[in-house]
Amino acid sequence: MDNFQLYTPTELILEPGAENRIGSMARRYGTRALLVHYGVPFLYESGLHRRVTDALRRAGVEVEELSGVQPNPTIGLARTGVEIAKKHGIEVVLGIGGGSVIDTVKAIAAGALYEGDLWDLYTGRAQPESALPCGIVMTTASTGSEGSNGSVMTNEATHEKRDVMSDCLRPSFVLINPELTYTLPPFQTACGVADMISHVMERYFTATADTVLVDALAEAAIRSMITLGKRVIGEPRDYNARAELMVASILAHNGLLGIGRSQDWSCHVMGAPISGVYNAPHAATLTALIPAWMDFVLKSDTPRFARFAKNALGVDDTGDDLRTARAGAEALRALYREWNMPLTLSALGVEKSRLGELARMAVGGGTVGSICPVGAKEIEAILAAAY
Repeated sequence: MDNFQLYTPTELILEPGAENRIGSMARRYGTRALLVHYGVPFLYESGLHRRVTDALRRAGVEVEELSGVQPNPTIGLARTGVEIAKKHGIEVVLGIGGGSVIDTVKAIAAGALYEGDLWDLYTGRAQPESALPCGIVMTTASTGSEGSNGSVMTNEATHEKRDVMSDCLRPSFVLINPELTYTLPPFQTACGVADMISHVMERYFTATADTVLVDALAEAAIRSMITLGKRVIGEPRDYNARAELMVASILAHNGLLGIGRSQDWSCHVMGAPISGVYNAPHAATLTALIPAWMDFVLKSDTPRFARFAKNALGVDDTGDDLRTARAGAEALRALYREWNMPLTLSALGVEKSRLGELARMAVGGGTVGSICPVGAKEIEAILAAAY
């Protein structure tokens, strides 16, 4: 195990009607709030928007709103939020939604205290040193942004998708009501579970030796996510399964399952330009890429891939690590297929003629990865295999 530092200050509250606590929770941090959300009909028709805004006003919190967040959230809308925050002296930024809303909330919270252009924080020209406190009403189990120290934004002008990481971006509190996820479409639910599984995998495939405890935690997390995912896809109103998946989303990405080890993140880096250029669902890029990446790199540490196949995916031990490792990649494809997730880049509308360009957009002239570093040439081969 390597040395590490982990800071996870986010307060989590899980209960039916948790969203009704937002007024008292937000009031801890100020009386002027910016509320960020998608602005979709469900928000109003379900009464969720009214419950949240009523709770805030009862607590004496003045509310400005920013709606229109989209999947693969854009820097343009976040810049608008920063302008609102600065104009109205916003003291706390709140969000109702999933990963796109939460990433936008974090962007605004950091940008409100930064004097330059917000995109600077995502290109590395500057680092966020402070941010306004954030609070989230969680409506889906997916990206884990509600518990992480990161935010991902797409620059709609250049189609670049970049992230920024800083502990000042961790939300102050998250309100979790599993009942809010009952009406999610099966595809969106499957995307969420696939995404959280990928977050554990990116940490599991490491070059760090002797990580017994965290390996076992990661394997158990993935087994649980698969079991719970199948339950909620079969029975969308299973309260306990929905609750456990919402907690799993946080645990998958708050840093706990990556302590003491190098991490990979190849598939996320490869998927970023695909989402940026084609506006493809983030999780769909991963289900197309991860099995192809496994096939390409599994010989770099065949015993670890075989262990993953057996302990995380339930593959039978064939007595040959390479055969077992390959069976693991096929088992993951079968799971994605069962959940009607895309298995190829062509299904996402990616043009074959642009694979080399997408590979270079991902890493430039560098490499990414821990268990098997890959550069643009290798990434292009993986994209071709996933096509």
